[in-house]
Order: sequence, then C-alpha cells, then structure tokens
Amino acid sequence: MSSKSSKPATGSDPAQDKRGPMATAAVHILFAALMYLSVMVALGGINSIRHAPSEKSITAGVVALAVGGVFACVIGAIWYLLFFIEPRRQAYAARMAGLHPGAPWMQNEMWARRTVTDRANLGLTIFLWLWSLGWCAGLWLIWNANGHRILASARDSWIETLIAPLFPIAGLLGILAAIGATRIWFRYGPSTLRIDTLPGYMGETFRGVVTVRMPEPVSLEIELACERLSYRNSIDGKGLSRKIWKTTTVWSHTARIEAGDLMPVRKGVVSIPIAVPLPRGYTPSGLGADGTGVQWVLYVRDVRRADVDGRRRYAAQFPIPVFDRKHNR
Repeated sequence: MSSKSSKPATGSDPAQDKRGPMATAAVHILFAALMYLSVMVALGGINSIRHAPSEKSITAGVVALAVGGVFACVIGAIWYLLFFIEPRRQAYAARMAGLHPGAPWMQNEMWARRTVTDRANLGLTIFLWLWSLGWCAGLWLIWNANGHRILASARDSWIETLIAPLFPIAGLLGILAAIGATRIWFRYGPSTLRIDTLPGYMGETFRGVVTVRMPEPVSLEIELACERLSYRNSIDGKGLSRKIWKTTTVWSHTARIEAGDLMPVRKGVVSIPIAVPLPRGYTPSGLGADGTGVQWVLYVRDVRRADVDGRRRYAAQFPIPVFDRKHNR
C-alpha cells in the first residue's frame, strides 16, 4: 500500500451547497466584480501599449495585460466550472439514476457513453502557462516599483543576495516546464479510452481500447490502481482552514505492452488493447459528495521514464467503472 498527496478528480460542488438565492446571487456578483476588474486591468494595459510615451510605459502595459489576462482566465474558469459545468453534471447524474436504478456507472456521462477522454496534459499546460506568466508579471511589477530598494538590500545583506535570484529562477523553471508540457500536448494530444466491459466486475477482466496520436510506437506500461481518496483539515498560522488531500493506493496491477502489439489505426495514430484482471473483495468505484471515496484508475505511460533523448514521454490516465456483480444486478 502506498500513498501520495493529490486533489481528487471530482468533488463537492460549492455552487450546490444549501444556501438561499440571495447568497448565490452575492457569489455571482463577487465573481462578476472580480472579472470586471481583471478585464479592466488588461484593457488598461492595452491602452498603455497603444499610447505609451516611453519604453517604460510599454513594459508596464505588457505587465498589466499579462496580469489582467491571467486573472480573468482563472476567475472565468472557476466561475464556469462551479456554476455551469458542475450543476449540469449533477442534473445528468440525477436523471440517469432515475432511468437506470441499480446501475450507478450510468450516472457518469463518460462511462455511459463508453468513452473516457484524458486531457490532463492540456490542463497541466494551461496551468503552467498561467502560473508562469502571472509569476513573472508579478515579479516585474515588484521590480519596477522597488527595484532600487531591492538592490540596496542585496548590497547590505548576503542572505538577500542569495535569496533574491531564486524568484526569477522559479519563473524561468515554470516557463521551461510550460514549454515541455506544450510539446507533450502537441506531440500526443488527447487520449481516448473506449470501454468494452461496462462496467468492469471484480473477479473478471476489464477490457477496452485506448486510441492516441503516437508518431513512433513505443513500449508502454499499463497500471490499474484502486485508490482511496481522503483529506484532513489543516489550520495555518493565520487560523485559516484548508483541506489537504491524500490518495492511497489500495491495490494495483501492472503489465507491459510491447511496441509491436500496438495496432495502427491510421498514420501516426495507434490503438492500445487493454485487458486487465480485476481482483475480488475490494471496494467498488464511488466518490461521495465531498470527493472522498474510492476510484479505479487506468494509467498508460511510456516505459522510458527518463527523458534522456530530449523527447517528451507519453502518459495518460482514465477513471474506469469497477463494481461488484453481486450488488449490482
């Protein structure tokens, strides 16, 4: 049994908490206000660039555009997820629960369609670019406002001289990581799992086919893992409480697929046959309203772990439905 910290793929929906329409309206107004401020900062940056009297004003405009754009994207994404995507998902689950009683896997739209798409690389790429641009823009604002003070402090303290370069180095590493994630996305794109056994029953074999863009077929490692998601509340020095998520691997099975076993679909696209035996006596798939519970995940990754030749490595993961036949008939 092993454990690792992570945030679950699904969780509770703050937009659906038990609160009245006034509270919901207040949250919408807050998001709208934050979005408005972010957009105005970005527009102000554009205006500074267009009518800049000096090179310094152009730089300030670029920074304002980057900061405003990053915050607008982040706030808009959170707003859309909480108040549009998640309510739609919950409405679909409730409708399918009534149409298919005793078949909880039908409440997951991807499982019901027998198609699970992994876009984790795209999400990671977007996050890294937003973080890197926001970090670098923030550093530039600080430097632009207090650069002379920073230099004076660095001359007076060798500790600050050592610490100060770490911040731009972190920004540079973030940009390099974003470039690497972008290369992975453009090389492989999204991966799609076609589920043949819906659901997978314990004691039997889970079967499916993964389709992915792969210019050069390589040997792959297939891992099916049963993971338990939990969290604990932690209080920081300011008295604020936050959740620290933990993923514990309860069971896993690993197999290898050689490059010659991959089936070409068309030029540059291959299908990966999946056939993994499921154990008996474990907890079936199921996450509670708070995001805790058990999930079964299929991992597909390149066996070459180290990036020794400069090429990006393939990796994908798919949540799959695994249930007990005795309790779901």
